Amino acid sequence: MLIRSVTVEPSCRSKGIGRNLVAVLLRQAFDADARTAWLLTTDAQAFFEKTGFNLVSRETAPAAILATRQAVELCPATAILLSRPITP
Repeated sequence: MLIRSVTVEPSCRSKGIGRNLVAVLLRQAFDADARTAWLLTTDAQAFFEKTGFNLVSRETAPAAILATRQAVELCPATAILLSRPITP
């Protein structure tokens, strides 16, 4: 599963909304038989690490992730790749 975008209005941050959004996405992905979540970010590494994501080298990512439009076109080459297992 590749998470494309998660954003919370600045005035609503620090209330658990982003964490809850990620939890719902991961649960839906698990229910759809996904077992690993991937994302690219330029400015939210700390947030996603708090939700269990870990920094991953692009060289170790599956070809299917590296071939996505996000990895090829939409995100800059400086975007950081993060991953985490999806568990119930």
